[in-house]
Amino acid sequence: LESLGREVLSVCMSAAGDRVLVATSGAEVWELTPVAIPSEDEEQPGKQVGDSLLPGPVFAGHSGAEVCTIAASPAGSEFATGDSDGVVRVFSAESHSLVKSAKLSETKPVAQLAYSPDGAQIAVVMGASIEIVSTENLTERVAKLPPVEGGEPGADGAPAEEAATEP
Repeated sequence: LESLGREVLSVCMSAAGDRVLVATSGAEVWELTPVAIPSEDEEQPGKQVGDSLLPGPVFAGHSGAEVCTIAASPAGSEFATGDSDGVVRVFSAESHSLVKSAKLSETKPVAQLAYSPDGAQIAVVMGASIEIVSTENLTERVAKLPPVEGGEPGADGAPAEEAATEP
């Protein structure tokens, strides 16, 4: 991907561990192999670690938006992407076709996605908002979590302690 001049924005591994999905700055999703795969045809080379499993990206162009995040379902049957236009899209892992999509925000990008262990829900991060949506109907909001409260993060990512002041 580096040879294509693409920056990796998000990555996830399939539940089976047989593929790595990579979202790039070129609004593409690539499917790479995390292990070497020998060829069944002695005249054809096998796949090396990091090779694309397809001749090109799984898809290119996320309707003009940048793909910000990607997540694979625990069942391995689908994967979801979130983009800079606030849209979540769910694709078939087998056919790579779009299964469903929903615009969840008019103003905020989808920064992060995570499937629930049973695959029935997706946690969606947009700004300081965390929403849980149903995978059956992406517009069905199961829950909206309150914003995380606390101090400004310190250099190590932990909440900053109030500095002691000298009199």
